[in-house]
Amino acid sequence: MVPLVIGLFFFSSVQLIFIGIIGEYIGAIHTQVLKRPLVIEKERINFD
Repeated sequence: MVPLVIGLFFFSSVQLIFIGIIGEYIGAIHTQVLKRPLVIEKERINFD
């Protein structure tokens, strides 16, 4: 019974670590997307 509980805790902790890594990756992508301009202008005409 005890090895079963230890194995369950071990695999649960591994899953939580990987969820944290994926969360950090998605957060980095989100901040990169927020820093981009809404529109990219190729050329401006009649603006001084």
